Amino acid sequence: MKNIAVSVPAVLCLLAATAFCPAGALAQTDRAAAGLLPAPGGGRLSIALVGGWASFSQKPVNDMINFDNMLLTAPVADGGAGLDKGLDQLTDGFTVGAEVRYRLNARWSAVAGFERLADRTRLDFTFDPGTGPEESFLEYEAGGLPLYAGMVYSFRFTERLSYGIGAALLLFPSSKLSLSGGLGSLASIEQEGTASGLGAMFSWTGNLDMKGPVSLVGSIRLRLGDVGEPKDSAGDAITNPQTGDPLSIDWSGVDFLLGLAVDLIGGD
Repeated sequence: MKNIAVSVPAVLCLLAATAFCPAGALAQTDRAAAGLLPAPGGGRLSIALVGGWASFSQKPVNDMINFDNMLLTAPVADGGAGLDKGLDQLTDGFTVGAEVRYRLNARWSAVAGFERLADRTRLDFTFDPGTGPEESFLEYEAGGLPLYAGMVYSFRFTERLSYGIGAALLLFPSSKLSLSGGLGSLASIEQEGTASGLGAMFSWTGNLDMKGPVSLVGSIRLRLGDVGEPKDSAGDAITNPQTGDPLSIDWSGVDFLLGLAVDLIGGD
């Protein structure tokens, strides 16, 4: 799930290019302001497919994982499992998504899209509850498919290179959290619930026009999205068994994305 190496350097190179454009590009920017260059983004209607690395908070769930790890790594004499390591936290993963952009005028565009967010951690181990060794496991899994819609304001530096800053409303229609496993026959847990909610997203996007209707796109996004307490099929909130407090699914984090955009309708 940890896949930052492929996407982040390329994204940073693409976006950094907008900050260190040559002097000739500044002259072209003046020409763009006078309407002598094409509007940012090329086509009036385009679609982009992107992938990369996403981080997320998931603090309530990770606090519970930390408590489980204390039990897993505690000595057997103290009632623990005596393991050398515990579960990894839910912190980041590979993400994919798609976006449709419609250029309203030379600077403003309306955007809408989706992104897949997911992470899973599992630990298989042997535990002796006092009656002999038993195969055991603990697993946490979270997933969501947020939808977004918003606006982007674009700037063009050269004939081929532009960037934009944007803001969007996020909708999390159904985020899932599941917990399963236990300590052999001594204790077990099996819970799954979903939650929905709203959030916000802020982005910085770079666009490099290639041959024909295709563009290389890269973006950095800040995502704010604590969607609240997941509830099971009976309508009961999923709780932390140790504290009794309801859990929440917090997708707040950062994206580093890289992909390709294709113009479906050309520019004016």
